[in-house]
Amino acid sequence: MAIDRRDLLKLLGALGLGALGGVLAMDIMHGLGERIIAQAALPGYSVMVQEPTGPGGESRPMVVSADGEVIVDSSGRIVSDLGVYPVEGVNELGGYTKTAGIQEAIAYLLNTGGGKAFIRRGDYYPSQIIHVGIGTRQVQVILEGEGLATRIHLYNNPKGWPRLGIHSGDTR
Repeated sequence: MAIDRRDLLKLLGALGLGALGGVLAMDIMHGLGERIIAQAALPGYSVMVQEPTGPGGESRPMVVSADGEVIVDSSGRIVSDLGVYPVEGVNELGGYTKTAGIQEAIAYLLNTGGGKAFIRRGDYYPSQIIHVGIGTRQVQVILEGEGLATRIHLYNNPKGWPRLGIHSGDTR
C-alpha cells in the first residue's frame, strides 16, 4: 500500500510529530540533484520563506517545504492546501498571500504538526495581520530569520498601530 507524502505529513502532524516529516524529507532529498535542494527549505527547517526573486534575478517560490513542495509560488499565489489556515479564515487556496508568505509558512507548520520556519534575508511587508493561532493545535511554531538582514515590517492596520497577531502561547 503506497502512502501519499501529503497524507504522511498530515498523519505525523496529528500525532504531534510534524517536524519529523521535514527531517525525513531532507534525508530522502540529500542524494538528489542540486537543483531540487535549492528549491527546498534548509536542513533542520520544515519550511522556508524567501523573496520571489533570487540574487541573480531568477524567479523562485516564496514559500517551499523541506521536501520541495511549493506552498506559495513566485507570483504570491497559494498553491498548496497545507499553506491555508481555515480556522482564522486569513487565506485561501488559489488566493494570493497578503503576508509576504509568512502566514502560509505558519499555516504549513500548524497543518503538519509544528516545526521551524526559516525566513531568508530580505524585507517582508505584510499587508494584513499575521495570525499564529497555536492554542487549538497545541504545536510548536518557531520562526527564525537569517540574522539582522531579515526584517518583517509590521502591518499598519486602519486603527493606526502596527500589529502582529499572536494568539495563545508565548512570544519568546
